[in-house]
Amino acid sequence: MFDWPELLVLAIQSLRLLVRKIQSNSWTVASGTVQSFSVQRGFGFWAPNQYRSVLGYVFRANESRYAGFFAIEANDEETAKVLQRQAEGTKVTVRFNPRNPDISLIQDQRICGRKVTQNPHWL
Repeated sequence: MFDWPELLVLAIQSLRLLVRKIQSNSWTVASGTVQSFSVQRGFGFWAPNQYRSVLGYVFRANESRYAGFFAIEANDEETAKVLQRQAEGTKVTVRFNPRNPDISLIQDQRICGRKVTQNPHWL
């Protein structure tokens, strides 16, 4: 059985992320560095047996340091742990809102050969 409230939240979050990606085309670009964060097991009706490697990134803007998060899907816990180690220190391109650098997205679509997501539902 579907969890309709959870599906609705996922749809809203996905739409918000899409709008933010479109807006980010005009944002300022900075260089960032990936940092390891955590391994999490999937949840919800669509991915309860999958894992994800949640990673952070840091970048400098306006003489301050900012951070964000992204996730990489993995089939099992061990793969997610390996991705944590492999991705740490990777350089990424970050786009951030110049009026509010706390709002940022990484431009890289793949890290360690895997698709990246910044959908809040996966973080």
